Order: sequence, then structure tokens, then C-alpha cells
Amino acid sequence: MSALAAAGVAGVAGCTGTSNGDDETTASTTEPTTEEPTTTEQTTEQTTPDERAPEPADSPTAAVETFANAADAAAFQGPFHPLHPFSVEKLSREDAENLYENSTFPESVALEQVDREVTVDLVASATLPGPDTEQNAIEDALAGRDAVVVEATFESESGTETAQFVTVERDGGWLILAQGLGSGKSADEALPARVVSGVAFEPDQNAARVQFVSDVVADSVTVEAVQSGDSTSTSTPGSVNYLEVGLDSGGDEVVVSATVDGESRVVHRERYPESDRLVDSIEFVVDPETDDRDAIARVNFNDTDEEGRVRVVSTVQGGEGEAEPVGSLNYLNVGVDPEGDEVVVSYPVGGDTEEIHRERFHP
Repeated sequence: MSALAAAGVAGVAGCTGTSNGDDETTASTTEPTTEEPTTTEQTTEQTTPDERAPEPADSPTAAVETFANAADAAAFQGPFHPLHPFSVEKLSREDAENLYENSTFPESVALEQVDREVTVDLVASATLPGPDTEQNAIEDALAGRDAVVVEATFESESGTETAQFVTVERDGGWLILAQGLGSGKSADEALPARVVSGVAFEPDQNAARVQFVSDVVADSVTVEAVQSGDSTSTSTPGSVNYLEVGLDSGGDEVVVSATVDGESRVVHRERYPESDRLVDSIEFVVDPETDDRDAIARVNFNDTDEEGRVRVVSTVQGGEGEAEPVGSLNYLNVGVDPEGDEVVVSYPVGGDTEEIHRERFHP
């Protein structure tokens, strides 16, 4: 596991908010100088619960540096905010020790502060503490405190990687509140077009039917099947209910483009066959019961063996989230605008990032 790349993250993503995590930490006590024999330590634990406490760093970059250069699990765990699943409040000594011993740390890490506004939505979009973290808890963690984003750049087996952390002031120093942020390079701003209500695949005919919404907003629409090369267009989208294209039976991708006031943009993208693609479906939920955000999109993933990092972005609300390995994920939530939004899924995240799915939400 690469701890810095928030990949200790992927393993913990499914159990954030619980006291058990998959991240590092050794079974040593909070006080770095207290290294008593095992018998003494056991007696102390029986009479006194866990007395460990966060150890704020002198600066935002120092907090991440402490984590990255930790010589043992206690040092590793010290700079985390109580809301973070690696913190002494969330991760037991035993789990912390196991995590630390099974994590890898790069030999050299370059750290710099990033000019990026820290908001509740930004923290909620991070891989850790995770999408199920209560928004009120994030608000409390940020209320009245300075917060800074720190970016770490390091070399791994797959090349140069970056990871972003949210650090926040607390108890006279700085702690890591969140990690695994998106790059901040959001998808293109959504074109004000309303076109696709859904795509129906017809395997027997190797065809896809792109169904239009009842009140189309576009001057023209083009539907293309990338692999087969088949495409069709209409300059009167309000007068038709759908467009259909032929597909390559070995696998294809349907791309829908719309033109509004002379500007053209891709407004929908999904792959065929559905069973072989990474994204199974996207559910848009307004006023979700288990999330404090006004609306979310839940991107559901198919069961795959893919090990790369996936990014989910909402182009209107500006929410984003990343996680890896994507093969271990059931879903990722991202905040969306309840008045309408667009969700873009990219994979893998890195130098060869590719958009694999794009879908719009119309209330």
C-alpha cells in the first residue's frame, strides 16, 4: 500500500467512520519517550483507557511531512485530526500498527502549499475521511479555523505521483483533516444543453438508441459510435424522440454532442457492452437521507480487476472525489447541484487520464 497516495485510502474507503481502518500505526504509546516493558504497558492499558492524543505540527507542510517520514506508527498517527480514520481516536493501536507495517513510504517527498479554497464540499469529496462523513462534523472541524491544502509530489513504481491533503489549525498547531483530494482540474464547464434522457442498447442488432428529453435545449445534436464509426445528426432535435447508431459488436462507446449558440460540447458518453464497462450506472439523489448535501450523484461501479485510480467530478457544483484501486469500489458519491448538474468519470488518473463516462442530471 502506498500510504501517501491515499491508498492506504482505498482499503479504508469502505470502512471510514468506524474504529477499524486499514492504515498505518504502530502499537507504541502516545508519548514517544514512553517505551516501557510489555507487562507495564498492559497494566497501564487496563487501568487507563487509551491516552493517546493528536500531536499538531508547526505548519501545514510539517504535518504532512511528519506523516510521510514517520519512523514508527505513533509518529505516523500523531498528525491526524480526530475526524480522520487514521487518528488516535478512530484507529486502534493494533490496527494502526498493522497498517504502518504494511504501508510503503516514498524515499523523497516534495511538499508545497496549494492556493485552493478549503470548503466543506472539498473535504467531503476527499477519499478520506470518506463520503459518509457527516457534513456537520466537517463544518465543526473547519469552523473559525484556518485550513490549507498541501500537495505532495513523489516517485512510485508507476512514475511521478501527487497527493493533496487538507490541513487545519487545532490546539496551536496543524493536523491533517483529509487526504485523497482531486487535482482541482475540474472538467469543462457544462454547456447549457438538455438532450439525453437515456441510452438503450440493443445487443441483438448491435445498435444504441439515444433517447431525448421531452424539452430538448440544443440547436443540433450528433450521436457517434466511436469504434464502428457510425454517426447521425439532427438540426431539429426538438422534433425527434431519438437517434440511433450501429455499434461494433466487440465493444464500443456512444458519444453525444450538442451545439448551443454555435458552441459544441460532448454532453453524454457511455460504453458498450454494459457488463464490460467500469461504470455500471449513476444514481442522482436530491435531499439524500444519509448525506447532509442537498443532492448527490452515486456512481456505481461494475465488479472488475482494475487497479488504477478513478476520478468523479460534478461540473456545476464543483464536487470531486478520487479512489483506488477502482476494482475494490462499489460506488463513489459526489455532491451535485440539485437544480441540475453533469457528472464526469475519468480513468485512470495520471498522465493517460481518459474520460470514460459523462452523464447529466435534470430535475
